[in-house]
Amino acid sequence: MSTTFSVDDNTLNASEKQQLETLLDKSKFFEMPVKSSEEPSKGAADYFIYRITAESEPGKSHTVERTDLTMDSSLKALVDILESKQD
Repeated sequence: MSTTFSVDDNTLNASEKQQLETLLDKSKFFEMPVKSSEEPSKGAADYFIYRITAESEPGKSHTVERTDLTMDSSLKALVDILESKQD
């Protein structure tokens, strides 16, 4: 199963936009490697893979891919707010 959605920060109110920017900064999203060096345990099943792309300005974007098992708490907070904005 695959789900894709996007969040346009122009549709967010000022508080939500600030929260999103804070979470991007706190997680150091734009400095993260695309893939984590940490892998789920061998034999792990039923985990989610998240591919997150953020654009900080036109022409500048960054994508990271993590599982729910390897995601750190600051990135999890970012995913949570993005998922809350899913239509």
